[in-house]
Amino acid sequence: MISRFILAGLAVGLSLLINVSGVSAAEDAHQFRIKYRCSTTDPQTTEHALGRGQSLILVECTRGPYNQSYLLLRKKAQGNLSALSIKDWDPGQKRFVRTSLITNPEFLSGKSEIYGFRKGRGVADCGDRGLWRWRSGRLVLMRFWRKTVCDGAPFEGDQWQIFPRASR
Repeated sequence: MISRFILAGLAVGLSLLINVSGVSAAEDAHQFRIKYRCSTTDPQTTEHALGRGQSLILVECTRGPYNQSYLLLRKKAQGNLSALSIKDWDPGQKRFVRTSLITNPEFLSGKSEIYGFRKGRGVADCGDRGLWRWRSGRLVLMRFWRKTVCDGAPFEGDQWQIFPRASR
């Protein structure tokens, strides 16, 4: 089966370039953008191989001065898309919740892992960081760090880790 690039004209004149094997995937991506109320008018899209003919597709949903959120979609070998969810920290609820959005993602293809980093401010000295690994058809939270104090000191190291909790 030969993959091809399809340029799908989306509502409000925006367009999205996705490497798909059928028209339905581009239409599905547009439907996910509507469902999650995405606001970017020129979304960036990347695709990452997960193995067994599956791919992780990241579709930009919102863009701010230093944080960009992306929809997490899985493309199956047949070309159809489905939303993926991850366990992520919700600062308002002060607990982990399921979501299909990730902030400032960085995919590590050799390990099938993805990092997300939600910056508390532009200098990136506070916020949340998460690491998820592709396992058994889903993204599993492996580690999570949270630094609430924006103090100018670098946000690095394990002292900010909140998941898994350190044994005492």
